[in-house]
Amino acid sequence: MLLNVLKKFLLVVAGFILGLGVSEVGLRVADYKPQLSSEWILGNKDRALDRSLITVSRRFLGEDFYAAYRDQESDVMVVALGDSNTDGTPVRRCRDRRPPCLKDDSYPGVLERLLTDAGIKATVVRAGVGDTGPDQQLRLFKEYILPRLSPQIVVWQFYTNDTWNNVSLPTYTISSGNTLTPLDARANWYYRRLLLYNWIPLPSSVKKNSYVVNLLMRRYESEKLSQVPSQYLNDPLAWGRAKIALEIEEMQRLAKFNNFRVYFVLIAPQAYYLSSKNPIWQWPDNWSSRKGEYQNLGVLLDGQPTFIRAEFSVNDIQDATGVPAQDVADVIFATGTRDPLPEGMRHFNEVGYEILARKIAGRILTP
Repeated sequence: MLLNVLKKFLLVVAGFILGLGVSEVGLRVADYKPQLSSEWILGNKDRALDRSLITVSRRFLGEDFYAAYRDQESDVMVVALGDSNTDGTPVRRCRDRRPPCLKDDSYPGVLERLLTDAGIKATVVRAGVGDTGPDQQLRLFKEYILPRLSPQIVVWQFYTNDTWNNVSLPTYTISSGNTLTPLDARANWYYRRLLLYNWIPLPSSVKKNSYVVNLLMRRYESEKLSQVPSQYLNDPLAWGRAKIALEIEEMQRLAKFNNFRVYFVLIAPQAYYLSSKNPIWQWPDNWSSRKGEYQNLGVLLDGQPTFIRAEFSVNDIQDATGVPAQDVADVIFATGTRDPLPEGMRHFNEVGYEILARKIAGRILTP
């Protein structure tokens, strides 16, 4: 009896494996492997699933990260909060205080040096996390950072894709009283996709190259708007913007209650400079929905007395480098060999982050 059950089980397993093999071959013959959103995060060892944040960088989970900053002898602690622009993609950066870290060309690293050179011994907490929006960043700050650190300054960086990230990666919704209400991240498509990916009992190198696994992950692409309230389905980005407005208010409330000063920084995308130089320049197709969001975010932030609009000129480049420049975009952004994003959406290079840090330091030093 037991032997028969075992035989049937082995037949089922063998059939399943055979079916997967046939499917893999068929998909490869058809060369069907569509591009996935944020595919880089699948198998990324730095990210852990989190019921509040959807995913969280593992450095925030350990007390060593916070202790290393608390142990620094400094006059001012600054928390640099934001996305991959704050994290410092694609330049060399130090994400925590643990050695070795020979050089930090991210804006938080440069900002720390500039403030110290100006006579303010500063510690800048690197709290930038790529592929996140204001929803996740605010919850990271409230639930992980603020209970463990006591900053005097918070620099919160915004970018043109923040509105969309608040739609597809929501960790808050808006209650009937027009207040932010936390969401359970386990309902999010991004969380469930990574959960399934982690569950598949194959080596990461196999999963990464498997057409079948890609197809399984692909099914979640259609669920990006699944958490948008019905009244916003005709304009999901309006929901993202409405939450950002409330999140700005919440950060100001936290600043007042916890006695820190908050600066809001909006980075002009590479597309801003390219379209200014060439009016017929076209945004990349899959980023076209973000086209107007840089202006919309500017409107939301413009009323804040500590708002810093990070738009740079050739004079800014000359001040930072000592070298005259003819074209801003050619000097401050990473090339395609360093940053795989489409032209128009690439990150700063070392010069760009240097200028950004100088602009922020100037405001901090002359409040």
